Amino acid sequence: MKNCTDGNITFCDDGNWWDFTLNNITNYTTIEYQNDPGFTLRYGIAATIFLSLAYGIVFVLGVVGNVAVVMVVFKSTGMRSATNQFIANLAIADLLVNFFCLPFTLVGNVFQAWILGVFVCKIVSYLQGVSVSASVNTLMAISLERCAAISFPLTGTMSKRQYRFSVILIWTVALTINMPLLFVFSTEPLGIKGSVAEVCVELWPSEDADNLFFAIANLTICYLGPLTVISICYTVIWRSVANRSIPGERLCNRQICVVNRSKVKLKTSSMSSSPLHNG
Repeated sequence: MKNCTDGNITFCDDGNWWDFTLNNITNYTTIEYQNDPGFTLRYGIAATIFLSLAYGIVFVLGVVGNVAVVMVVFKSTGMRSATNQFIANLAIADLLVNFFCLPFTLVGNVFQAWILGVFVCKIVSYLQGVSVSASVNTLMAISLERCAAISFPLTGTMSKRQYRFSVILIWTVALTINMPLLFVFSTEPLGIKGSVAEVCVELWPSEDADNLFFAIANLTICYLGPLTVISICYTVIWRSVANRSIPGERLCNRQICVVNRSKVKLKTSSMSSSPLHNG
C-alpha cells in the first residue's frame, strides 16, 4: 500500500492516490492556512458582513438596471436611435464591471491576501481598465452624435453603419490601450513574516514605463481627450440652441408690434359693430 498520509490526514486509500474525500481536503486547507496571518479577514466579521451586503446590493441593482436598459433599447423599435444604442453600449460596459470586477474586488477587500491566483489578478485588473475606457469613450461618442444631430439636423443623423463602426472603434481602443495591464499585474509575497500569502500588484519594468502608460492611457485617452471633445461638443450645442428661434416665433421690433396692435383693435371694433354681435 502506498504511503499517502501526512500526520493525521489521509490522502489515499488502498493504493488509489485520487481517492480524496471532501473532509480530507477541508482539513488539509484548514491546517495549512488557519495559522497564516495573511489569510485573516482585513476588517473583522462585522465590517466584512457590511461590505458583502453593500457589494451585493450594488451588484443586484447594477445587473437589473443595466439589463433592463439593454432589453428596452434592443426590443423596442422606437427606442433604437443612435443615442439610445450608445446608452445601451454604456450599460454593457457597466455589466462588465458588475460581473467581472465587483465580486473579485470584494474578495480582495475582505482578505489581506489575494486568494484568487495570478490569472484572476491579471484579468480583473485588465477588465476594469477596459470597462472604464469603454464607458468614457461611449460618453464622448454620445456627445459627438448629439452635436451633429442638433447642429446639422438634416445631414447630421448617424446611420446604422456609422454607429456600428463607432462601437467597434470604442471597444477596440478599450481592449488595446489596456493590454499592458495583462503583463504588469502579477502576484508577489505579502511580506508578513511566517506567511505564504500573496498580493495582486503592478510590477512595471521601470517607473518611467509606469508614468508613460499613465500619461497616455489614463490621463490623455481616458480623461483629457474625452473631456476636451465633450466640452467642445456641448459648447457647440449650446450656441446652436441659443441662436435658434423657436418655431412660429417672429422678431418683433417696435413698428411690427404697433402694426399688430392696430390689427387687433380694428378686428375688435368690427366685431362689436356687426349685427350678430349687437343681437
